Amino acid sequence: MQDGPGFAYDVEASDCEWLEGCFVGKVREVDSIQFLEDKLRLDSGVSCLVRPMGGDLVLLSSSDLVKLADFAERGSECWSRWFLELHPWQVRDVSEQGPAALIGGCQPDSGGIRTASQ
Repeated sequence: MQDGPGFAYDVEASDCEWLEGCFVGKVREVDSIQFLEDKLRLDSGVSCLVRPMGGDLVLLSSSDLVKLADFAERGSECWSRWFLELHPWQVRDVSEQGPAALIGGCQPDSGGIRTASQ
């Protein structure tokens, strides 16, 4: 665990395997995060959960990993309306954000993750 302000939780790597199909997005407008799920579904046909990670970062997850990956891989012309950046989730996305970027249980249906800084 990391010293300093914030939260860190030790979890088994296998508990967070579902994150391997997720994407991290840096949103254009922080105020739009609460409406982002609806906007993505209506404007692009992507049905996903949007979990705030703190600041302008969100975690995108979906039960349809193929469709989510296709959305991300089509390039910025597809997602640049909402995001400045979009990339596959990596452990560093949490550990580099300082205080716990995602809070909740480390399960896809719990609204967030908990992971130790690595």
